[in-house]
Amino acid sequence: MASTKDPSSDAGVKIARHTAVYAIGNVVRQLAGFIMLPVYTRYLTPADYGAVGLLAFALAILEPFFGARMTQAIPKFYFLEKSERSRQAVITSSLLITASVSAVTAVLICVFRDPASELLFGTTEYALATALFGLNMLTQPVEYSGMTFIRMQQRSILFLCVSLAKMCVQIALNVWLVVFLELGVLGVILSGVIASSTFGLALTLYTFYYNRPRFDSAIAWRMLKFSWPLWFAGLAGLYIGSSNRLYLRVFGSLDDVGLIELGTRFASIIGLLIWTPFSQHWDTVSYKYYSENNAARLFQGAFLIMGTLMVVAGLGISIFAEPVIQIMAAEPFHAAAGTVPFLTLGFMLNCLVGFFYFSFMVTDNTKVFGYCHYFTAAIITVCFLALIPPLREVGAAAGQCLAYAVTFVFVHRLSRKYYDPGIKLGFLFGMIGLSAAAYILSNLILAQETLMADLAVKAAVYLATCALLGAICARQVKQAYPEVYASVGAWLEQWRGRILGGRAETAT
Repeated sequence: MASTKDPSSDAGVKIARHTAVYAIGNVVRQLAGFIMLPVYTRYLTPADYGAVGLLAFALAILEPFFGARMTQAIPKFYFLEKSERSRQAVITSSLLITASVSAVTAVLICVFRDPASELLFGTTEYALATALFGLNMLTQPVEYSGMTFIRMQQRSILFLCVSLAKMCVQIALNVWLVVFLELGVLGVILSGVIASSTFGLALTLYTFYYNRPRFDSAIAWRMLKFSWPLWFAGLAGLYIGSSNRLYLRVFGSLDDVGLIELGTRFASIIGLLIWTPFSQHWDTVSYKYYSENNAARLFQGAFLIMGTLMVVAGLGISIFAEPVIQIMAAEPFHAAAGTVPFLTLGFMLNCLVGFFYFSFMVTDNTKVFGYCHYFTAAIITVCFLALIPPLREVGAAAGQCLAYAVTFVFVHRLSRKYYDPGIKLGFLFGMIGLSAAAYILSNLILAQETLMADLAVKAAVYLATCALLGAICARQVKQAYPEVYASVGAWLEQWRGRILGGRAETAT
């Protein structure tokens, strides 16, 4: 008898399994920065921390285009090719192009480090730091290419192991360079460059071990043609996500940049824990699901579940940011807590809009993808100019959030002209409104003077809100996608049995 099992249930479990492992891997990869926060905020001033943030902003602006990164093109063209030889050419051609262009750019940054520092900081004081940071132009794209290939292999456990190894190396380097050698900003930059260089080289060797190095000009040209609109869109996207630091330096000070950098560190947890691990698997299989008859239902279910998870995580980050920053950071950094709720909501919307950008990708309308980014860049520029001068770092956070919200609604409407999986926004906006009420209740209305009492109130409000959000989401999934609900329930029950079984064996 033929099986009547819905293939979307197996796909849902597979997505959940890989997402969980990638989530742990991404937490591990970024954990070094959080572990070092108490050190950074005591061995660095807000201005020093802001200088590191400005350098990261400059790298982020330059790297997608001048680093020739093609990680978005690799999954698409890899699965389009049928022969193993052609698939190997996709991997190695993209890596060779990326490494070559990135190396040239890194050399140029080192040569012109003085004018680059003058342009970015208004002084040549950070010229050496700029030159060292420029080396990441080579190491990071190569490292990301290697990690992309591991995801193509669906070896999520290996991804986790590499991430864990890099975290240990980076923490050790941070302690040595920042604490013992007291190199300050240079120590932070050196630790990142050394770790990225080491793992970039190792991952390149790993990639070439499984893929015989070969350059296919025809495949390379098709990938370049697909990618160049995304590079220009990437420039706009990174301007949108990071230019608040530049505006704050112009209209404020490096201290303000340091505060928004710390707030961003907390708000970005939502991408680290939820979106990035999900997208790392989703990006490699969404084209496959698109060709299946049940793709729309799978897209709708994934949006519903991911939206709920991100709202729950975002609410926790927003509610607990203030006490955590007070505990972890020195007093000059405490004002950063006011930026976290706006930044977190903006990050959440900017992640979820990826569901709609897929419509442009799958229909080869990457130019529209770029137009949307430049639309957002225009909106965010107006918001920054209006809000940053009077409100400084809080204005930067609120302006970014407002621009992301406008873009989210605009892209959702536009994307339906190209491919419409039937995703509705009312449910998500309802959860956001409920979470906003919970934040106001816990952090403004019921705020307590003592730390322990305040934490207790925040925890009670958060847990109650999470239970309500979870119940609403479960009801929606059960009604609209019963096969997904049953599949996820069976998967959770399986893990519960393993845990209980393990405890039983330990007891005996």
